[in-house]
Amino acid sequence: MRLIGVSIFGTALGALGIFDSEPAYQRILDFRAGFYDDPHLSTLDVRMTRPFIGHITLAYIETDLDAMQREMLASSVYEINKQWPAGSRPTNTSDMPTFNLSLTGLRRYHHLSAFHREEDYPRYHL
Repeated sequence: MRLIGVSIFGTALGALGIFDSEPAYQRILDFRAGFYDDPHLSTLDVRMTRPFIGHITLAYIETDLDAMQREMLASSVYEINKQWPAGSRPTNTSDMPTFNLSLTGLRRYHHLSAFHREEDYPRYHL
């Protein structure tokens, strides 16, 4: 997944990604569908709550922002994207930072600052 810039997702900031090919994108969608359809995981109340958006979460916003803070955040994201490799509208995707995912697994959390892996939770090599 090539990272093309930063975006605001309601209460989070994330680096947005695009895939080099339709098969690479479909591979992620197929993995995700199989993950959420797994009977063992459904007993742990694992469920899909949102559609897939290629991104890496960078930060969570834990308080309500006032109008000035929202404007400052939007301005900062705009400035970051102007300086992102290849600019906010890249013409050559090979110039963009790349994120490769080779291992993933189930984690649990009680708050977003600490994700824990239990020994019996599944792990997947992609």
